[in-house]
Amino acid sequence: MTDKRTVELHIVSETGGERIERRVKADLYDKAGDVYLRYNEEESQLGRTVTTVKIGDKQLRIIRHGDTRSEQTFIPSQRLRGYYETAQGAMELYTETKQLRIKLQEQPASVTWRYDLYVSGDYAGRYKLTMTMFDV
Repeated sequence: MTDKRTVELHIVSETGGERIERRVKADLYDKAGDVYLRYNEEESQLGRTVTTVKIGDKQLRIIRHGDTRSEQTFIPSQRLRGYYETAQGAMELYTETKQLRIKLQEQPASVTWRYDLYVSGDYAGRYKLTMTMFDV
């Protein structure tokens, strides 16, 4: 991986009138035209888990490894299969992406996406997330 640098990642998640904000330090890599973010999740939320975010030209993929394992892919107007797995068991996820805006050339760089989430076939809600990257 090339061009590694540390950024502060500001993550805002909104669903059902609830808004959660958090900030984490992340390693940012630029590899073969894609941008990768890698950071450690807060232990109280997902155990010891490392999250990798792959930002492509028109898609976003979130992969978690460690105590919690999951994968979700977001491509506008597509319904895609993913999974969420803990020591207690696994669940099949589907994401139906309504909007994906990738603004990597701006300062600060950001990614915003809205999607419907289905867990084990049942509708679990509409989510909006924004990740903003600040140089440190």
